[in-house]
Amino acid sequence: MKNQIKIIIHCAIGFVLSLFFFCIQSALLASDPDPTTNRQAISAEPTIDAIDLVNATLNGRPLRELTLDEITDIFGRPSSVTDPKEITSAKNEISYYGAVINYHDKGLHFVFTSPHMDKDQHLEELRISLSKNMDAKCGACFVPYQGKLSRDVNGGWKAKKVSEVFSDLNLEDLWANAKPNREKHRLEVEKAKAADPKFAEQVRAIYDGLEKTDLCLFARLKTHNLRFEYEQNTQFIENISIFHFQHQ
Repeated sequence: MKNQIKIIIHCAIGFVLSLFFFCIQSALLASDPDPTTNRQAISAEPTIDAIDLVNATLNGRPLRELTLDEITDIFGRPSSVTDPKEITSAKNEISYYGAVINYHDKGLHFVFTSPHMDKDQHLEELRISLSKNMDAKCGACFVPYQGKLSRDVNGGWKAKKVSEVFSDLNLEDLWANAKPNREKHRLEVEKAKAADPKFAEQVRAIYDGLEKTDLCLFARLKTHNLRFEYEQNTQFIENISIFHFQHQ
């Protein structure tokens, strides 16, 4: 009789344990119908886009060969788009401008050739943000680019370090070289003040805008032009532009 009771107890314990593990397994499967999902998510690595500033490539592809359609295939839907446009001057001369697309959350700004001149709309200019800066036209903020850049340049670099690391490119400091022009502009504004103070302010505003474009290190390379734009006071690099591609 005692043996029968022991057998019954052991069977009951085994049944309870089996039921317990079955319930746990069922609960896990219900929360994740595909048990491989988590493993795949853990093992999957995010895509890191690499931009070669010296050879003007994106993930190994020459930037000059990329079209608007291909750029949006790579980066997806942009945060803002500006349509191509035509502007007629007072002399009835027509200038054509291509589409502009921005990825504020990626720190990338693309300018394309006009479809009037190029039906495929190839890339004309790429600007890469290395610091947070406001896009006044769109009311959105560009964030620093998180992909890989040549020689690991980033927003923590100053103009001096860029000059040293990219010394083989013979970078030209346009701001330093344009000092005589700034002095000439200052004298012209002072002269204009005597005749018309309001006009002098307009002239000063125009010169200020022109002079700010000189705040960069510039190189004219074989296949493209390269600009490292820096902040005037701190000298930290803010943007990098690749443009004027030479189509070979």
